[in-house]
Amino acid sequence: MANVSLRQAQANMLRRFRQTLDKASQDMLESVKAKTPVETGETQAAWKLQADGDTRQIGNDMPHIRKLEFGGNGNTEHAMVRKTVLEASKIINRRAREAQND
Repeated sequence: MANVSLRQAQANMLRRFRQTLDKASQDMLESVKAKTPVETGETQAAWKLQADGDTRQIGNDMPHIRKLEFGGNGNTEHAMVRKTVLEASKIINRRAREAQND
């Protein structure tokens, strides 16, 4: 009987972890989108969140995304991804606190 409770607790904890990870990842996606300069909206809309198991990856396939991120050739550096990475621990901690209160 105790094994069932332990398995159930483990399954619940894993489910809550994945929900928290999904919410934090979505928050980071929205953050990087908000930092992306908008001329036509195409680059901002091209940000995608991909999930593979417990791994989340945010990416953008637009050919000029590196120039927007790092600058160069007369382009201003916007550092959308790097600024979002600096916010990541705050985003994750906020979502983890919310999960504890649920």
